[in-house]
Amino acid sequence: MNQTIQAFRADILARPRKHLIDYWEGVLREKEDPLLQAIAADLRALREELEQPRLDPAQIGQILLALGSATSRTARRAEDPRYTGPLEVLAELLSEARNRLAPPQALPR
Repeated sequence: MNQTIQAFRADILARPRKHLIDYWEGVLREKEDPLLQAIAADLRALREELEQPRLDPAQIGQILLALGSATSRTARRAEDPRYTGPLEVLAELLSEARNRLAPPQALPR
């Protein structure tokens, strides 16, 4: 988890790492938890959006918003404090990245 947070801090705004997205999508897709499945689907959508020849910051912002929300919900229900804190930080980073790409007033509600 700490490696993921460090990777997001270092690269999410400059150049997201496709292999990191693929890795976590694969890990989460294997879980039976519906919320983790939703995060995997959002990661897939993010990867697909990042593969487009022309990036749409508002669309990426929407995906990051969904990822941040799902990650925050996962953090709140985590029973292991080793995961709660890092997940909360990750949710915050996703929200920050979303705000930098597409400020909240630019996103449809």
